[in-house]
Amino acid sequence: MDKPANAEERNLLIVSTLELIERTNKAIAVHQSYGTPDKFSIDQYRTILENHLAFLTELMQDLGVEAHLSIRQAA
Repeated sequence: MDKPANAEERNLLIVSTLELIERTNKAIAVHQSYGTPDKFSIDQYRTILENHLAFLTELMQDLGVEAHLSIRQAA
């Protein structure tokens, strides 16, 4: 995705990316809740989640913040 043109656009991208992360986590939880977890779908959603985290990290760097975001392993 292109760099935001201004602070307002960047802030909107940060919020929308956080919302995407939340929805992706919910989708992973649904697939994990099956009697037999859907590993293929979970792996795909984790890849999507990694992409969201990388984009959020990039947006945070634009604010001068160094973030090290990763997927938390399930207990």
